[in-house]
Amino acid sequence: MDKVRLLKKHIKGQPGYDVQLADRDVTVGEYLEAMNNFIESGQVERLWPRGRCECRGCDLCCHEPLPVTSVDVYNIGQATGTDARAVFRYLWVEARGNGIDITLRREDGENCVFLNPATGTCSIYQYRPFTCQTYICCQTSVRAELLRSRVVNLGMDELIRSSIQVFKRAGGKLPINQSEGAVVRGSDWLKNCFTGQTDYHAIRLREVLGSDFKRFLV
Repeated sequence: MDKVRLLKKHIKGQPGYDVQLADRDVTVGEYLEAMNNFIESGQVERLWPRGRCECRGCDLCCHEPLPVTSVDVYNIGQATGTDARAVFRYLWVEARGNGIDITLRREDGENCVFLNPATGTCSIYQYRPFTCQTYICCQTSVRAELLRSRVVNLGMDELIRSSIQVFKRAGGKLPINQSEGAVVRGSDWLKNCFTGQTDYHAIRLREVLGSDFKRFLV
């Protein structure tokens, strides 16, 4: 029995998908594997460009702010040979009050830093972030969107917490590219299920979803 079930479903009259989980110990990594297989097999109809199933070579989502998690940034470091501080050359940090968002840097505010615009391909495709791996140009169910947002939010929270500590130990501060009344306090960011993890296969979805996990079980 598949631990992750991705189901074609019409949502708001348009093609989309839903997600179900069939194992209490299923991990984020196993969800990612299922998503990649689902996307690459062309099982779901994309809204645009119409009639296209293959994502490789399509760069429609490579021009938007793409949020990253602590695991994503570890993987980017592995792909580029950069450490926990130097990897921020590939990231963009915005802070408003005590809220912080970290996304992939976009060249001239347009193309993702890892996009080859001539070919529409990603230079770190095997290491691309969770958001990139799980996005399809179609509708998503409430459950599918909840799962994606929980992974991204918890993963970014840990990225912020751990990065503040890394720069503090080096005698510096978290680099902020755009600020609006920023108040950066390490105490605002607590440890969670992403803390200390560098592999999505080590993070269980029940830890990510908490009490909502039962909504996904079949």
